[in-house]
Amino acid sequence: DVYKRQIEDADPGPSRALRSAGAGRIQTALHALLPTVTPRLAGLLLYRLDVNVRASLILGLVGAGGIGFLINQSIKLFRFDEMLTHILVVLVLIIAVDQLSAAVRRRLT
Repeated sequence: DVYKRQIEDADPGPSRALRSAGAGRIQTALHALLPTVTPRLAGLLLYRLDVNVRASLILGLVGAGGIGFLINQSIKLFRFDEMLTHILVVLVLIIAVDQLSAAVRRRLT
């Protein structure tokens, strides 16, 4: 699992320092491990969200439903004004996800 690998690849230095100072496992996890892996995990989460938003559009275009299906139906029925509206909604959604991703990454670094 990708998330487990990120935790395992975390820098062991801060954890060792806290353990040698007498910190318990929970304190070590909260004050050494969590701050180390949070930016990486947030980056992975946002990447997965972005991929899933785009994949849902493609799946809809091939008949799985959703906004991709609405775009496909608008094309078949020659309702290009509706198609443009659906495409603009997708564009706004993708831009919003990208902006959210950038804001979260700036906040975590």
